[in-house]
Amino acid sequence: MTTRRTLLKASLLSSAVLLPLRGMTMGLSSGASSDTQIEYWGSAVLSEDQTGFASVSRNQSAVPEQTVFRGHGVCLNPAGKESHSALMMARRPGSEGILFNLVTGQESGRFRALPERQFQGHACYSADGTEIYVTQTVFSPGSPDHGKGMISVRDADSFNQLREFESGDPEPHEVLLMPDGIHIVVANGGRYPGADGRSNDASEMSSSLVLINSTTGAITERYTLDEPKASIRHLAISAQGSVVVALQVQRQAMNDSAPRPLAAVLTEKRHFDYLPAPENLWLGAHDYMGSVAVHAPTGIACMTTPKGNFAAFWHVTSKTLLGYFQMHDVCGVSVSTLHDCFVLSNSAGELRFIDPVSQQENTALRQSYPNLRFDNHLSQPVITLKG
Repeated sequence: MTTRRTLLKASLLSSAVLLPLRGMTMGLSSGASSDTQIEYWGSAVLSEDQTGFASVSRNQSAVPEQTVFRGHGVCLNPAGKESHSALMMARRPGSEGILFNLVTGQESGRFRALPERQFQGHACYSADGTEIYVTQTVFSPGSPDHGKGMISVRDADSFNQLREFESGDPEPHEVLLMPDGIHIVVANGGRYPGADGRSNDASEMSSSLVLINSTTGAITERYTLDEPKASIRHLAISAQGSVVVALQVQRQAMNDSAPRPLAAVLTEKRHFDYLPAPENLWLGAHDYMGSVAVHAPTGIACMTTPKGNFAAFWHVTSKTLLGYFQMHDVCGVSVSTLHDCFVLSNSAGELRFIDPVSQQENTALRQSYPNLRFDNHLSQPVITLKG
């Protein structure tokens, strides 16, 4: 009997591409030793009555730190790796950011949104680690500025706001630093906030991908897609400078049920378009891609859909769909430097280690933390010596 699952699998296999394997063995990368090094990731976590943060590694996990609010994105300071610090932003609409030690899981600082501002779930650091760029929205019902997207630039030590500039469109969500160290790229989700700050109006949307000079606040490039109800939300950057984009389609504001693409890429040559996939894959994702990461050595992107219970893989440069991996409620995705692979997380407290080329799991590395429910995102890894 032919099912939607078998049709999806057949469609994916027919679009496969051969890639150089680079001698990958799904073990430790060259120079690494599991006897001397530990790799940590950070994630917001949930329980039935608590919210918090947890740092996790293979074979051990830190006790979750309670945060009162639900967290979302977690970013690292590229210039402060020795401090093992990770910044977690509150889920939108949020009011706090908290700094944690990724090795111990302990809180080391926090800051709050200014009046009439709501954080939107993500932040990133400047190349020298001295500044933090935080996505936020003007929250002032009745004001003509209500819902305007903004970037708050804060001092990384004091957390004081240094300057603020517009993101160009409503609902800025994920923000990343571009490889040039000068520009930030911002995913503007495009929806306007309701009076309660939580509901979003998708009847009129203006979603965009923008590049902004992080010093002057000038928007230097702006890109849109032809589907007006596709909300640009999550980002990853390849080693070549391409920006991979995870989308969420606002079906409640549409008049048809036809599937829409949920992945796109802005190439290093500045061409912005959808990544290809058969309709069955988009149907199975239920209008929702949750997170995205790129494995730099192979140039392969992994995108997760918790509503579809799978992760999909594309070769970014060739825009080729490679395959998918099924995992219940999978949303978090990062990379493992020690094991040269992707890491997936879900709400069951599970970590799966997936080879980017074969899309197969290394079951010997599988981890499960029954006391943790990983939320949407995993941080990039921090590696430290044992002892």
